[in-house]
Amino acid sequence: MIRLLHSSPAIAEAWCFGAFSAYIKPRSRVAVIALSFRDAQVANSAQWADIYGRDRGKYYRVIVDSLAAYGIDEAGIEWIDYFKDTVQTAKQKIKSADILYLPGGLPDRLFARIAAMNLLEDISAHTGVVMGFSAGAMAQLSEYHITPDADYQLFSYGKGCGLIDAFGIEVHYDENDAVQRQSIERFLREKRKPLYAIADDGALVVASGNVSIVGNVVFFAAEPHLPTSGESAGAAP
Repeated sequence: MIRLLHSSPAIAEAWCFGAFSAYIKPRSRVAVIALSFRDAQVANSAQWADIYGRDRGKYYRVIVDSLAAYGIDEAGIEWIDYFKDTVQTAKQKIKSADILYLPGGLPDRLFARIAAMNLLEDISAHTGVVMGFSAGAMAQLSEYHITPDADYQLFSYGKGCGLIDAFGIEVHYDENDAVQRQSIERFLREKRKPLYAIADDGALVVASGNVSIVGNVVFFAAEPHLPTSGESAGAAP
């Protein structure tokens, strides 16, 4: 099982192409789980098409073109439409795919819709590649943190698909962003797990539990467990 986590959908770039081409193979079948949209922007299938549709979707072209660089034909890419797909048709698209693709947007809404369509077990059982950018990377984790931004006013934690549990991530990492650094420090302090800060030209490849850094990624080690009252210094965390 391979997990690819990145911040940007532009994955045909030289910084990641060599690493990703080991896993994104020509003529692979892809299911784009296009469920991470904002409620305020998308309330029906026509508005969904404005985001993901072939004719005018802002995410459609960049995803299709970047996968084409790996030899994947447009006809081999299926999109799960929250308003048109049934639970059964969505499950079949996942089952038929070699690669599951989770796009960016809102990670909490992505996970909520995956749960509402009863797709979590299908995603967890998928034995091929699961890849995703931004929210689609965050949602692969058991639990992710949200750094305050235009969509979220407050720091929070969210439940993910549980494909990865050993670490956290910060997407769209900018070393000069003080808010991101505060969120990273809080995650390290509260969760005592390592964290990978993934810039827009960075990615992680997780294969058989091993993590490989691709491009611009900064690693933050987990904070040590400090014994509290009633614990001995040698107690396990």
